[in-house]
Amino acid sequence: MNRKSKLALLAAPVLCWFALAANAGADMTRSEAGVGSCFPETDPTWDLNITYCMGTMAGIRNQTRDATRFAYFAIGSSGVANFTMVVKGVGYSCTAPSSLNDLWRTAMTTNGWFHLGFDRTTGVCKFLTISGGSNQKSAL
Repeated sequence: MNRKSKLALLAAPVLCWFALAANAGADMTRSEAGVGSCFPETDPTWDLNITYCMGTMAGIRNQTRDATRFAYFAIGSSGVANFTMVVKGVGYSCTAPSSLNDLWRTAMTTNGWFHLGFDRTTGVCKFLTISGGSNQKSAL
């Protein structure tokens, strides 16, 4: 094997890594996470009762593989905030403590990324993170 061939073999994995890494942050509304997913915590060093749901509203709305998929944030007239999401026919929901109501109101009006965790044994929402960025498409 000549020197040129060896250099090509050494460079190939690096070039592949850059190609994959460059696409890793591609439009979240088109990624698996952007179209909505829920999954349980599996790391025993964390709370195994926690289930996570995440996605973007536009990504969930625009995906075409799961006709049952939806997500919504709501606050009732009594001030009780809740979250519901269905993925592949399985429902996930939680009720938020009133300390999250302001953030809930923001989540109800955003099309950006959301990441929520809830205790599936109590049905209590534990956290909500929302964000927006140029890679997260609006509903328009």
